[in-house]
Amino acid sequence: MSSRYFGVILAVILLVGCGYNPEKPVYDTAKNPDNFPRLALALLDNIESDQLTSFEQISGAFGELYTEHSELLDNDDWKRVIDRLGARFAYKADQLLKDGLSNYTRAAGYYVLAAFARPKDRAATERGTLFSTWLDAVRDSEVAALVDSLLDDPSVNRRLELARRFVLADSVHREFAREYLISELFSSRFGDIASVQWDELALPQIALASYMGLVDPPLDRKAVSFGDGLVDLICTDISPIDSNVYLAAFYFYPHTHLEVDYTILLRIGTANDSLKSFADHLRFVPFDFRPEVPTSQWKEGAVAVAYRTLDFLGSMTEISVGLMDKSVKPVQFLSPVGTDDKAYRLVLPRGQKP
Repeated sequence: MSSRYFGVILAVILLVGCGYNPEKPVYDTAKNPDNFPRLALALLDNIESDQLTSFEQISGAFGELYTEHSELLDNDDWKRVIDRLGARFAYKADQLLKDGLSNYTRAAGYYVLAAFARPKDRAATERGTLFSTWLDAVRDSEVAALVDSLLDDPSVNRRLELARRFVLADSVHREFAREYLISELFSSRFGDIASVQWDELALPQIALASYMGLVDPPLDRKAVSFGDGLVDLICTDISPIDSNVYLAAFYFYPHTHLEVDYTILLRIGTANDSLKSFADHLRFVPFDFRPEVPTSQWKEGAVAVAYRTLDFLGSMTEISVGLMDKSVKPVQFLSPVGTDDKAYRLVLPRGQKP
């Protein structure tokens, strides 16, 4: 039994142990002992009977209720009902989660609603925060289409693309991916991952899969080594995510612990003659950045990734990538092995847009 499903079962046990019974309605709307308004009773009945199931439907209905009956916001009896309703939402989400990716959106909505209903429940608020990333993601039509397509075509390529949207993001998205998404996407539910499938993938996809712990690091393939072989740059991946917006990812393999928090030197060469740098005879746009996970926290002998979004108009002609220590003066660079250069330069075919 996976730790994730054990956690779901444990949550249900705790809810029952705290007096929550999923077979019992959260409130007796027929007798209405607390004399709540009809709109509130109708809302509870519609939730209990699954007439309202999505986050948008339920939150919209609550918005209408509180517009008409703002006095409920300070009603202690109603607050107790909402607390029980929050437990109900969490239970519904747990049940939906068992059915896998096809029900993630509904489950995410219930988890977020449970967090709103029970703000003092730490477990509820943590799950609500994690699953809010899924709700936000599927509001993007491209991500929603990708999720739908996985039900008919769960290729490794598509699964990695969906995982990449969360793994190469902020810490909350990454935590959601680690806790829920990766184990679901690469479980037996979507079929076993045959080695021949990995052989068909591009190097950035293999590096991403290795970063997620799905395959061994591609030690036989690298673009360049820095600092006398301290760390390898396996590959770069600059892909469009919107009009003139790119996600730039750089996959590294540290051979030893890096004690310095390096800044990633990133310069994009351009064919635009109007862009000139006073620092170099080349025309480039600087996009230097600190990795989301500092280099001092990269694990020795495991793939690490540094990434950022780029707003870039026009064609890219050359990419320069390096590692620099800005904590000292003058700035120190880890030079590419075999050169005195500050960065590794990758020349693109003229006019290419990644």
